Amino acid sequence: MLSMCVSVKENMKCGSRLTDVAVAPPLQTVHVKDKRTDDSIISKTRVPGSRLVLDQARSISHFMDEQTRLSELSHGDPSRSIIERIITVSIPKGTKSNKKISRVLRVMNPSEILNRFEKHREMVKQMAYLQCRSHPRNLVDGNELLLFYGTTISCCCSSKKRRTTESVTDLCNEPNCRVCRVLRLKFDMKYTRNNGIRLSKNSEVLSESAMESSDGKGVKRAVIVCRTIVGAKHGGSYLVSSTTPNDSPEDIIVHHPDAVLPCFVVVFG
Repeated sequence: MLSMCVSVKENMKCGSRLTDVAVAPPLQTVHVKDKRTDDSIISKTRVPGSRLVLDQARSISHFMDEQTRLSELSHGDPSRSIIERIITVSIPKGTKSNKKISRVLRVMNPSEILNRFEKHREMVKQMAYLQCRSHPRNLVDGNELLLFYGTTISCCCSSKKRRTTESVTDLCNEPNCRVCRVLRLKFDMKYTRNNGIRLSKNSEVLSESAMESSDGKGVKRAVIVCRTIVGAKHGGSYLVSSTTPNDSPEDIIVHHPDAVLPCFVVVFG
């Protein structure tokens, strides 16, 4: 499980930059004759129109970088295979699950969200440095864990039949689609402000805010896979995490939305 979590952290990008998938046009070799020496000089320049291509790419990248979007991972994609395996091994032994994974969506986060996440990590590490009793993991990476936010989804992203032809889609505005609402509000909702963000090491667990809407027409179970800066689990500090009221070892309440970076959405059929 730990090795798969490390793979998610190091190899799977959670950003929305176009430069993650697009590169600059190649250089073109041009032979220019020097009139003074009559020698041939080799020069390299961009192919015609490449400047326009780069400008368009930067413009599109800036637009995409300002909003959260979803990108589907197809069957056979290495990232999807790892996420499916992580979901499977997260279910406690002896627990039977009849849910079948229908879709896996990558969350393409704006650069602002990524920056907030890293700044929060540095703040937790600084706190750990000042508190000599802190766990060593806090000093290294803020005690980052891969946790699950169990919720529901009801928009077109939940259905293969209703899906659009685009591989990348915007978040919906449907009031009953909790996945898109959570991602759009960046976990900063009235419920989470009052109660914290309940995450779990078990992908079967539903967050409290999703329990009342887990059933209904077109509503499907979903799990948001999140990189989470847990920090030191002491009390209910605003900057760190705490255990749930029932003191479940699998559940953790995070008290700051910047500590949670959603990376994937797993939809169950």
